[in-house]
Amino acid sequence: MKLRFLGQRNHLGGGTHFSNFVDAVKAIYGVGDLVEEVDLVNPAHVDAAAKSGTDADVNVWFWPDKRIHRFKGTHIVWAIFESEKLPASFIESLGRAHGVWVPTLWGRGILVDNGVPAERIEVVPEGVDARLFHPYLRNTQDRTDQPFRFLMIGKFEKRKGYGDLLAAFKHAFGQSRSVELAIKADYFIDGSRRKPELADLVDSHGLSNVKLYWGDWPRERLFGLYNYCDAFVFPSRAEGWGMPLLEAAAAGLPLVATRYSGQTEFLEYLDSSLVPIEYTMERIVDDDFSRFWPAENNDLGRWAQPSIASIAAGMQKLLDQYATYREAARSNSLIVREKFSWDVAANTAVELLCRKNLLKADYTVVG
Repeated sequence: MKLRFLGQRNHLGGGTHFSNFVDAVKAIYGVGDLVEEVDLVNPAHVDAAAKSGTDADVNVWFWPDKRIHRFKGTHIVWAIFESEKLPASFIESLGRAHGVWVPTLWGRGILVDNGVPAERIEVVPEGVDARLFHPYLRNTQDRTDQPFRFLMIGKFEKRKGYGDLLAAFKHAFGQSRSVELAIKADYFIDGSRRKPELADLVDSHGLSNVKLYWGDWPRERLFGLYNYCDAFVFPSRAEGWGMPLLEAAAAGLPLVATRYSGQTEFLEYLDSSLVPIEYTMERIVDDDFSRFWPAENNDLGRWAQPSIASIAAGMQKLLDQYATYREAARSNSLIVREKFSWDVAANTAVELLCRKNLLKADYTVVG
């Protein structure tokens, strides 16, 4: 049999999920030998894998794909989304699989509300690279005469709340040289357009204390950016998981964040190092979102609308009480790295497959 994972390795959130999870499963002795990766963006690779399949195979799809019917075996689709309302076409695609994985209890509830039978859904978390993202080097840098740095990482799109963040940062700190906002906001689909758009947005607020970072960075350099900053701010409207937020927590950064959607899965362990952002719920009106989640009857569902005043007050509170939040964040770093490592994600998945008698290996005891 094959334990087949169908997705793609890349530096986007989905690619990071795929590569780290698959590597963690491969590291499990006896199970890793069964693993086969399939790059869903490579048609020849898909064709070869489909032709070699058997009824004993387990196929885990990292996104719904119409080619699922070409593969033999048991199919599991990993469903990751940000809205409380899901298109009928998406729900239908999940129905082609034998089971559905979702990374959070919030996501499980959304699927049930959208008509997926509860008995078909299992919660398998995403994770964080606990060996890379940690707080141990934070005190090695000389911070003398350095500004206090807030960090935000995430695609430049409405869902991430950059407009609200910049307005809040200006309200709280203005042009103060003692406080800086670092932003890494790549959007790899049309980055050539997004980069000047974000720069123009920053300029429109007249903020010279906002620094923009771009590029397809290796994970080690990204850790360096977390380590370079003092706190993480994340006014996202909705997340399927919230990987940058978890990485920041693992790296020992205090957080100012919206406590809604997928990230609630790990934020519940971080009360002492989190300043939550107040929000209301609003209808989703966003061209970027509708491009990937086509609206039916012009209804994309709802997501959170963070309060600009609350973002500003949260950043100021964290700055004023930083010593307390910093120590709590260091302690909480260990909690999230233990509970939400990729090893935990891999072991959760393998345990579920074993309980359903879907994993079978033939080992002979020698001697």
